[in-house]
Formats: sequence, structure tokens, C-alpha cells
Amino acid sequence: MMLNFEGNLVSFELQESKPIKVIMPFELEAKFSLSLRGFDLIRSIAKVFFFFALLGFVLTPTHWCYAEPKDMPVAAEAPSVRIPGYFYDFGRIWEGQVVSHDFFIENLGRQPLEISAIKTTCGCTTADKGPFTVAPARSKRITVRFNSAGKRPGKNVQAVTVFSNDPLKKEANCYVQAEIRPPRAAVQSALAQSSCETCKD
Repeated sequence: MMLNFEGNLVSFELQESKPIKVIMPFELEAKFSLSLRGFDLIRSIAKVFFFFALLGFVLTPTHWCYAEPKDMPVAAEAPSVRIPGYFYDFGRIWEGQVVSHDFFIENLGRQPLEISAIKTTCGCTTADKGPFTVAPARSKRITVRFNSAGKRPGKNVQAVTVFSNDPLKKEANCYVQAEIRPPRAAVQSALAQSSCETCKD
């Protein structure tokens, strides 16, 4: 075998065959020729084989990092939580009113859905607590109650978090909203006072 180096061009010439030329993707540290001897020749040949070994490693798909299909979670087999209609608006309510709404927790998977806990963001909001289990292709109703006593006028949004064994969604949220008006007594008093002032005029 004949081996020639010219910059980044490497030529191989086998017996009874035509020369084979390969362009290297990097510049060699020095120009080599057939006159190289000893260690320098060995080092230049090692560089060539290292390049082709590296190229083969990169182009071989089996060396890429990927998870075997059996190690990948299959959502259809595992429990899967879903809360349809996860946002509910009570509309306009008087300050001091207590309102409630029912949400449904669905299990779209093929394994039992274990609800470990249900938590709210404020003491003004309560919900049915866990733990309980939702069978595959079944649903469980929970009631969320909102007490507007002491709340300032305006929109108020409260969140409810459902904790489960869904491997892809450990926490699922639903929300309730209300636009709170001042207490009815206060509004009636203001209207009465306004009416009296009009009568005086």
C-alpha cells in the first residue's frame, strides 16, 4: 500500500488497483511523504485511521443515545388525569355569598388513577379531599366551594390542585372565578341615602 499526504489530501494506492483519494476535514500538523520513517510515519498513519474510525462512529445510528421502546413511558398504559371544563366563572355575586361548582376528574389511562390530595390556594375555597381512586375510563366528581365573605369588590380567581400518580402530569389544576360586588346591605344603604338627598332637593 502506498500512502501520500499533501495538505488535507490523503491518497491510498493498493497493489493492482487505482489510487484512492480522500479529503481530510482538518489540516495535518505537517506535510508527510513516502520519505517519512519510524515514529513520524506511524503517527501519520494513526491519524488517518483515527479519522475514519471517528467518521464511522458518527455515521452509525446504533451509537446514538436513545431510549429503548420498552423503557419509554407509554401514556396509554399508565393512568392519565384530565379535568374537562377546568375553568368555571360564577359571574357577579354579592360579597358574603357562598357558591359552589362540581368538577370531574377523569382517568384516560388503563391503570387506576390514585388521587393522593387536593389542595386550594386560599382558605376561602374548599374542595373534596383525597385520597381516592379513579378506575380506568371512569371519572370522579369533586365539589369546589367559594366563600366571598370579606373579599374586596372585583374579580377573584382561586385555584384547586389535584395530585395524582399520573407519570406525565403529577399535578392538575382547575379554577373558579367570581366578580364580587359590595355587600347588598351597603348598596341598599347607598341607594337609600341617594334617594333621600334627591328628595331634599
